[in-house]
Amino acid sequence: MSDDTKKLFDKVFGEMAAEHMKKKRESELSEPTGDFTELLPCPFCGGEAHYTAYKSEYGGEKHNVECAACGAEAGWGDSTGGLSWTTEIAAKNAWNRRAR
Repeated sequence: MSDDTKKLFDKVFGEMAAEHMKKKRESELSEPTGDFTELLPCPFCGGEAHYTAYKSEYGGEKHNVECAACGAEAGWGDSTGGLSWTTEIAAKNAWNRRAR
């Protein structure tokens, strides 16, 4: 295999692996893990967490949890450069797992 072919293979495989891991992580976080309606305090400053849902300019709905005091977020970087999840449950579970 030539060096150029190897580089291309590594790039494509790396992108596929990253996308697979993102989907796997979101799938795992989409399962309810107790009372996901209550958000735990911020793990960094103890501040109050707030959930937000919004329409993405690229289509679909995005979800995020952010600390009102220090701005810490429990999001997943998306192609828009923002931090977001595809479901409310995933966003809240991500925050609560981080806060433990």
